[in-house]
Amino acid sequence: MLSPKQVKDSPLTAAVTILLMSLALVASPTHAAEGEILNPSKPSPSLYLSDSAVLAHARSDPLPGDTKENAFPITILPFVTGGNTCGYNDDYAVMCPYGNWAPDVVYAYVPVEETNIRIDLCDSDYDTAVFLYNSAAPPYDLIGCNDDFCGPDGYRSAIEYAHVVPGFTYYVVVDGYTSACGDYILRVEDIGPCIPACTEMWEPEGEPDCENEYVDEFNAGCDTYPPVFRSIEPSDHNIRICGTSGWFYLDGHDKKDIDWYEIQIEQPNQVDVFCQADFNVTLRLLDGRAGCGQVQTLDSDDGRWCEGMAAVSAELNLGTYWIVVEPLSGSRTCGLGYRLWIDGYVRAPSAVGEEALATGIRLDSPMPNPSSGAAEIRYILAESGVARVFIHDLRGRLVRTLIHEQVPAGPGHVVWNGKDDTGREVASGVYAVRLITPYGSAERPVLRLR
Repeated sequence: MLSPKQVKDSPLTAAVTILLMSLALVASPTHAAEGEILNPSKPSPSLYLSDSAVLAHARSDPLPGDTKENAFPITILPFVTGGNTCGYNDDYAVMCPYGNWAPDVVYAYVPVEETNIRIDLCDSDYDTAVFLYNSAAPPYDLIGCNDDFCGPDGYRSAIEYAHVVPGFTYYVVVDGYTSACGDYILRVEDIGPCIPACTEMWEPEGEPDCENEYVDEFNAGCDTYPPVFRSIEPSDHNIRICGTSGWFYLDGHDKKDIDWYEIQIEQPNQVDVFCQADFNVTLRLLDGRAGCGQVQTLDSDDGRWCEGMAAVSAELNLGTYWIVVEPLSGSRTCGLGYRLWIDGYVRAPSAVGEEALATGIRLDSPMPNPSSGAAEIRYILAESGVARVFIHDLRGRLVRTLIHEQVPAGPGHVVWNGKDDTGREVASGVYAVRLITPYGSAERPVLRLR
């Protein structure tokens, strides 16, 4: 079987390419088939084919890699290859969100284990598009697509995250914006999970994963009528929520699964919220006391998928507030995971500290939080005893032991300087401060910045 590079270098492909270029018309941004969407801000890429040129180059004898039936195999990850799409048929057309009738090349991947993959056309030489199909239900499910994400001009494509499982074949389609074709470089890599799995320590969001034509009747918030929110109860300890989000297709348009959480402040306090996600995420803290018609943004922050952390904070008075988790950018993929930490959302009345001490301990949120230097951790013990205060990461791995000794009853404090037990600075991200005693335990999140 020829590789795309071999096909590109073959005399037949060279002849076809020359013929195509002689027939090609430089496309105007207003040139589109009926019902297609074009981006008028895009400059002309390296090569566009007119409708007549696309029809002229259609082959009755498909090249290797022209369709799912004769796709090039991806045998092992990471996988890197290159080729040229101009000699191929237009077999797959997806609104994502722009239309296309460009030549495309297909690759097939059969995973041997459940994992997450990233598909990258960022170093290609033309305005690309990329689609990902699953063989689960022929004529095949589209589970991911992207147009315009990366590259020197932002017009190259990547699917940052796709969940794959054994027993199915996944088809990667290298395509182009409208009729664009040219040289491409395809990278497919196993990125694995980047956020901790949901365990009994996490409260599930409860919403089903989105899918094409999905209607969110669970927590679409002010984006639907009547508004619907996922309510969160206050707690004396930090709240952990395990949720999913993503992009899907509804009534011919790309839609986001935006999750709205509602909190009812009974005790004025500073509330800190952190979010880490398997996608580029926007986290917002909104004032909902005047309803959906007069929403005010109190704080907003963006987090880079897997690597970064979104964090918002505000002093909240009595009333209704909303926490919103929104995909910032990405591809049409659902079931993308995120983890949400909420600290400072406590019960009324003002006897919160007394209620906490009735259980034996009280652990305050580290100050300052977020922290780029030293963070002070205050606590109160109802009884003397052996206490342990330590830092662990989101996967439960021990980072630093701060106290492990006999501690008297009453207030106390300890300082964390942002280093692990070996004396090295820890990476930026969310960590957990945990206090354990014979008569109770407590935990608070702390965001470390470098």
